[in-house]
Amino acid sequence: MARPKGIPKTGGKQKGYTSEPVKKAQELFVSLLEGEVPNLQEAFEYVRTNDPAKYLDIYAKFAQFFAPKKTELSGSLDSKVITVKHPKDDNE
Repeated sequence: MARPKGIPKTGGKQKGYTSEPVKKAQELFVSLLEGEVPNLQEAFEYVRTNDPAKYLDIYAKFAQFFAPKKTELSGSLDSKVITVKHPKDDNE
């Protein structure tokens, strides 16, 4: 029998839950990436000196993984209603 409308869902995974294998894979990836820091710095320096435009393009793509995503705010102080729109909300 289906759950009646208006009754909250119970059981199942909690929001934000990460399984143990996924946690281990993430930790492994981070440790591998940390080992590559000197190589990444050297590669960035090489591209920066040889092709500054390409360096900026690569840097912008790389930085998006470490900088917070842009959030759009709209509304007015007169209506006292402010809408916060996150880019992730567009995909859902």
